[in-house]
Amino acid sequence: MAETQRKPNALDNIKSWIPVILIVASLIVGWTVMDQRIQQVQIEQALMTIKIEKFSQENISVQVRLAEIQKDISYIRLSLDEHMRLHQPGK
Repeated sequence: MAETQRKPNALDNIKSWIPVILIVASLIVGWTVMDQRIQQVQIEQALMTIKIEKFSQENISVQVRLAEIQKDISYIRLSLDEHMRLHQPGK
C-alpha cells in the first residue's frame, strides 16, 4: 500500500506562522509601551526642571529679602550706637 502524502492545508500554514506573529505582536506592544514610558519620563523631567527653576527663583527672592533685613539690622545698630553715644551719662 502506498503511503499517501498529506497536502498542507491553509490551517497548517497559519499554525506555523502563529509563533512568528505572536513574537512580532509582542515586540510591537513592548516597543509602544516603552515609547510611552519614555515620553512620560520626559514629561516628568520637564516638570522637575520647572520646579527646580521655581525653587531657584524663590531662593533668590529669599536671599534678597535676607539682605534687606540685614541692611535694616545694620541701620538699627548704627542708630542705637549713635543714640547711646549721644545720651551717655556724664556727657
